[in-house]
Amino acid sequence: MSECCSSGNEKQVHPDHSELIPRLNRIKGQVEGVANMIGERRYCVEILTQVTAIQSALRAFEAKLLERHLVGCLQKSMVSGDTQDANIKVKEMVRFFEKRLK
Repeated sequence: MSECCSSGNEKQVHPDHSELIPRLNRIKGQVEGVANMIGERRYCVEILTQVTAIQSALRAFEAKLLERHLVGCLQKSMVSGDTQDANIKVKEMVRFFEKRLK
């Protein structure tokens, strides 16, 4: 992992997430597949099954990105002793989960 996210007034430098691109490309292919299924007037349950697979793939992508943020960005901020930045990052995560729960 390269440098970490920075909050506050500093310039934002984010880690390289390029290894996650293949996951996104697979998800993109799955979404295109669902569009094709709709065009082919496939059975609803078959389409729903594929939509469930897409949701699962997105959750796995999200979990990987979240792990990288917590283990990289948040942990680095806490270990650095920069309590202001650490507090900002913790609050960002709380807001993230609050929005997900709505």
